[in-house]
Amino acid sequence: MNDPASPKSQRVGFADHPGISVLRILFPVLAKLAPTMAAKLALKIFLTPPRHKEPTWEAHFSALATRTTILAESQQIVVYSWGGSHKNILLCHAWGGRGTQLAKFIEPLVLAGYRVVAFDAPGHGRSSGKRTDMMEYSATIQALDQHFSGFDALIAHSFGAGNAVFAVSRFRLQTAKIVLIGCFSHGKWIIQRF
Repeated sequence: MNDPASPKSQRVGFADHPGISVLRILFPVLAKLAPTMAAKLALKIFLTPPRHKEPTWEAHFSALATRTTILAESQQIVVYSWGGSHKNILLCHAWGGRGTQLAKFIEPLVLAGYRVVAFDAPGHGRSSGKRTDMMEYSATIQALDQHFSGFDALIAHSFGAGNAVFAVSRFRLQTAKIVLIGCFSHGKWIIQRF
């Protein structure tokens, strides 16, 4: 059994990844020698979410879902749903996640009488695209809102939480409740942290 305190079993965070350390050294040099190239490379990295292998526990929920595809902002968006109620709740995953990332909410919500809807954002999971941003993610939420004739609630985590708030503001989505988990308080933080 792995010891959770051992270095091998601990996940390396994005900011602590060895490749990021190399970029921190190379970018100042590249910015001086070729500022346009440095800016383009930085933007590409900033807009490219990592794609991780689906864990077994998420694959279980993915297999139980009714899966469809919708078009949003010219991207093919993979949509998952569980339950058959007319009351809908949307799950919005974090950066580098996928629709099943918040799957622990599915069973309790279905048992409470809701249809749970989740999706792989553009450039995430099984959806098309390699890069995305808040404009595209929030437009995807709006397209899902139209497709499912509204949501009674949104549950959103991290980047998904910020996009849920942005979608409500940008598209005037009507929903009774929004649950935000680990939401950043200002979009500038993302850019400054990057």
